[in-house]
Amino acid sequence: MTHVKVFFKSANDIKLFIHKLSGYDAAATIGDPENRVNAKSIIGIFSQDLSKPLTLNIDCDHCPEVLDDISEFIVKEDDR
Repeated sequence: MTHVKVFFKSANDIKLFIHKLSGYDAAATIGDPENRVNAKSIIGIFSQDLSKPLTLNIDCDHCPEVLDDISEFIVKEDDR
């Protein structure tokens, strides 16, 4: 399981994120531990507090490729 923080600046960011993530056969959830939703669900993501970075959990065999594809949404340590 891989965990990263992601942040979206707009609704278009969310649409692009879901489009990219949906291209992979990977189980992914997003949100706080007590309120995780399917990371490939636009309704699920919009149910989250989008004013702060969200924790993305991905379970896959090709996580480095997935993370590279969604890198524009990943919050780097020095971005905080």
